[in-house]
Amino acid sequence: MSLTVLTVTRRPWNMAACCATIDGQRGAGPLHHLIIADGLDHLTPPASARHPDTIVHVPRGPHDRDGPARLGHLRNLAVQLAESETIVFLDDDNRWTPEHLASLLSTQRTTGAAFVHSARRLFEPDGRPYLRQEFPWARDPAERRRIWREYRRLGIVAPGSNVWRDRLPMPASCVDLGAWVLPRSFLLAHPFRTTFSRSDWEANVAEDHGLAEAILASRLPVVSTGQPTLHYWLGGYSNGFDRPASLQWEPEPTADVRRESVIRIPKRGRSVTAGKMSTR
Repeated sequence: MSLTVLTVTRRPWNMAACCATIDGQRGAGPLHHLIIADGLDHLTPPASARHPDTIVHVPRGPHDRDGPARLGHLRNLAVQLAESETIVFLDDDNRWTPEHLASLLSTQRTTGAAFVHSARRLFEPDGRPYLRQEFPWARDPAERRRIWREYRRLGIVAPGSNVWRDRLPMPASCVDLGAWVLPRSFLLAHPFRTTFSRSDWEANVAEDHGLAEAILASRLPVVSTGQPTLHYWLGGYSNGFDRPASLQWEPEPTADVRRESVIRIPKRGRSVTAGKMSTR
């Protein structure tokens, strides 16, 4: 089975480790890595990468800004350009254990489930295991503690462990995007959100919040491997509430990211002009 890994990045310093975690996958079959380089004109894959890489360079204009609207646009673009029906997402700051993809695909084959996901281990931005007894994706500290206690009651978390056994449905948040193996056709029919209100910003709604709702509404079977093979680093926009970057979550209403994109495949020495592509 051919599988495409989709990564959206603005941080070239993360890409060597990101590609290495894909190279380290065992028993997953042929892989292709499609990288959306957001405003990075000269990003190239590490020379040591063993899998084929396609890099899509998407320029930035004066009104483009970080946040879920921009990320939703770029994730939708990645899905449109993926050539395989089976896709997975890997953010540039997260990592997989070597058996991650193989365990997802094996579980999918043996169960026949349309949607399969893993559990995950959470880490602090400095790499320490996340052991705080609070849910890190809520703005209010009291709410963070309340949700963690509910998760403990449900068996999602446990004191002294950084393993989060996410599942659907959940009382808050959802299974992380990097834990899923997904059908491309489903994401084409249910694209990521690209518009957000002020109340969405206050509730910390991200671009992938609608994915869990769409999966549940489909009534198709969902299975977890139960294995914490996704390693998730905190410190991004969804949980960096102590940094000014979190203020960029409200989208710029006049932003227009419709521009010509060029697909570059450095290892094959050729470029393909994609024409006018819209990430709106």
